[in-house]
Amino acid sequence: MKNSLAIKNSDSCVTDLVLLQVVEWKHGWRALNGMNVMLVGTSILSPLLAAGSVLGVMSALAIPMTSMMCLMPFLLLGIGVDDAFLMIHSWRKLRDNRRELTRAEHLSLTLADVGPSITITSLTNTLAFCIGSFSPMPQIRSFCICTALALLADFVLEIAFFGAVVVVSSSEEYQPAPVDEKPKKKPDASLAVSINAIREEVLRLYIKVITSWPARITAAAFLIVLWTISAMGVAKLQSAFWPGKTFQARSRLVSSMAIVDRMYYDHEITLILVNRPPQVDNNTEYQHFMSSIKQFQSMSNACGPNMTSLWLTDYAAFDNEAHDTAALFGMDSDHHLTYANVPEFLKSYAQYQGVVHWSHDSRKEVRVDGFAMWLCTTRMRSWYDRAQTLMEYRKIIDQYPTFNMTTFLFDASIFDLILSTGDVTIMAVIVTLISMAIVCLLFIPSLGCVLIATVTIGSIILAVVGSLSWWDCDMDVIAMVDILMAIGFTIDFTAHIIFHYCKSGANIKSHSSSTTLKQPSSDVPKEERLYVTLSAISYPMFQAGFSTWLIVAPFFLYDVYMYRTFVKTITLTVGFGMIHGLILLPIALACLPNRFTSARVNSNSAPNLKPEVTFEELQSLAADT
Repeated sequence: MKNSLAIKNSDSCVTDLVLLQVVEWKHGWRALNGMNVMLVGTSILSPLLAAGSVLGVMSALAIPMTSMMCLMPFLLLGIGVDDAFLMIHSWRKLRDNRRELTRAEHLSLTLADVGPSITITSLTNTLAFCIGSFSPMPQIRSFCICTALALLADFVLEIAFFGAVVVVSSSEEYQPAPVDEKPKKKPDASLAVSINAIREEVLRLYIKVITSWPARITAAAFLIVLWTISAMGVAKLQSAFWPGKTFQARSRLVSSMAIVDRMYYDHEITLILVNRPPQVDNNTEYQHFMSSIKQFQSMSNACGPNMTSLWLTDYAAFDNEAHDTAALFGMDSDHHLTYANVPEFLKSYAQYQGVVHWSHDSRKEVRVDGFAMWLCTTRMRSWYDRAQTLMEYRKIIDQYPTFNMTTFLFDASIFDLILSTGDVTIMAVIVTLISMAIVCLLFIPSLGCVLIATVTIGSIILAVVGSLSWWDCDMDVIAMVDILMAIGFTIDFTAHIIFHYCKSGANIKSHSSSTTLKQPSSDVPKEERLYVTLSAISYPMFQAGFSTWLIVAPFFLYDVYMYRTFVKTITLTVGFGMIHGLILLPIALACLPNRFTSARVNSNSAPNLKPEVTFEELQSLAADT
């Protein structure tokens, strides 16, 4: 019931926010028409269609559905709505040229403006979850595969389906007025002009502030403090997981797990399988095997030698007793320990009949093929302690490869997750960052901008992971998936800024002597480049970040560690992403020379600009009307 309430609240919140974005309230209530309502519906429908189609395909392929997959539609909804915001905003930036451009040209310019940045974010998000699909846990693996496929489907729908809907929703703008009909009186645009003037003044004042030396010094000090605190948080992270994290806190399953934990604190029995038993008639090999038993019994959490169930101990006593009995009758004067009396021993000790596997060899002599033994451990306070004990067992076993021993615990698969999560997460983060840098380099023709983007992503990830540690989160499988998801999200707060800033400083070389073109060069003031970039990106970025957080926020009401960690990760990613994208990244770009952050574009691949286009006119195209 509470989960369904969270889902309804999430759907309602995102619908309201998209409505506020799509409808231009500066035109009054007349802007709330059927076309805009259709735009709102399809901006939400596209990611939901992608999620539903992928879930349907996985269900048809008989792939089990898990509780984590319930998060996928909302995750996809946040990403899809972000792309919709950017596309709508870019379409409206170019709307003043609708009298000169056809709808096809208008859409092509819109896709040329935001298409590369949307492609970068979609590919990197997909890549992050593809890396998560190599997780050793099947539930996490299926969730990552499902999300990666849904992200690709959403990318196709955003470009092909939602782009067409944007054109259709604006079809009235391209229809000429009937000849007999008198032209309608245009609404008073003074309010819109005043709003734009105030917004431009505020934005230029903001750029002036962030490009000043006090702002740069403050940003450097902030980063030093942030990285220090985050590094301390990462250092204190501990690999920990227990099944109760996937249940509701008030569930009876959680209380039953607490009972089980108390039982394991009292004692836990570990099964050791000896697949190549020692030859007891070889005293050296037999003593070598018994030294391994002593090592097991001397472990830090071992219960003691009296709590070890080893049939060889009882068999040695039985065999000596049989020798003493035979010696009374003058038989078996030269005795040494063998497996000859195993059948009689198992008849007397019925508890070992299923423990020892024996057979007769070619000489009709008794041969032991394998056996099991049980060792006892105690005082294990957490599942992490149990995982460490399992690791200690394995280290001792590796010292005695002759006997081919294996250890078995019912929860060993969970222990393997606990033990491998840290290394897997570090490797996944490194691989994802390198892959993202390669993807960015394919779309952003500036090595300097790609380096800045990579450093920014690394800073956001460090801040998110360190803050998760201080916010009562452990390094477990759930956190690993959330961190990979956060890496994919961080590109949203960097790629758009970097791409537009790089494009605003493009040095276009013209090869046509018949066209007089005043090209923007690397000498463009950095303040103007930041103005063009932030005027195009800051507003939709804020809406995208806020909408993403708003979509997942209701899940914080659901008292499950898995869901709350998901919300915490999104909250931290959005918060630090906004700080880096709107404050720290512009400051860093302003500190670098233009030649380090400018792209060089060949005129053959450049847009077909009309003659006598100045940089001021290019700015006017980027200004929001």
